[in-house]
Amino acid sequence: MGKTPFQLQWFSTLTNADGVSFGGIGISHGGTGAETPVLGPGIPATGRDYITIDSAQDYQTLKNGATLTVNFVTEPFGSEPPVSFSTSWALNPADFT
Repeated sequence: MGKTPFQLQWFSTLTNADGVSFGGIGISHGGTGAETPVLGPGIPATGRDYITIDSAQDYQTLKNGATLTVNFVTEPFGSEPPVSFSTSWALNPADFT
């Protein structure tokens, strides 16, 4: 609920139980990451990101468990500095059938 407009940018990384990562900066969302339009105070937006898994073998490794990490950066307009943060979710192996 700030007072100045900003843009939220992010990229996703999917890491399997063996520590192999898919996605990440320069790769997620087809290499561009994802971003919202410029947001003003009280203006919501929805964005989507995606990671391409190139082989059936890589996809099968996700059945052993995976973690989705999303890294965010705000791009403020004005004198505020950018803010970065990340969050992670453990994904249920049953979701990869």
